Amino acid sequence: MTSRIGLPLVVAAVIITGYEGLPIGPLRYIPFAGQYLAMITDGRVDRVRARARIDVENEARARAMALIEQRNHDMRKSPIWMLLICAVSSAVAGCQTKTAATEGAGFSLLTPAPATRDFIIKNGRPFANQVGRQ
Repeated sequence: MTSRIGLPLVVAAVIITGYEGLPIGPLRYIPFAGQYLAMITDGRVDRVRARARIDVENEARARAMALIEQRNHDMRKSPIWMLLICAVSSAVAGCQTKTAATEGAGFSLLTPAPATRDFIIKNGRPFANQVGRQ
């Protein structure tokens, strides 16, 4: 172990293990024990990678929250504009009726042409009776 080659190899192995960590692979996903194994065996690279992943997640969460706040702000302004538009359009178009509402408003009395009247009388007696009553 203390030979010319043995000691430098041990020192190199300790340095590499401290920097890179021990490769535990899927053992880190074992519930409860995996996180403790990862804490013991992870090296500097794994810690930096985990910190970067957390930073990226936090940044994405902050961007999402900013977007939600912007949408909430836009939606709060929207009812004010809608109310203003409705008020202006009501004032311009006028919302009061000028005449009293009557039954059948919006419809006009139609009188059929003489040829149509004769056809109805000859071919459709029940319909003709209805037309004649009105």
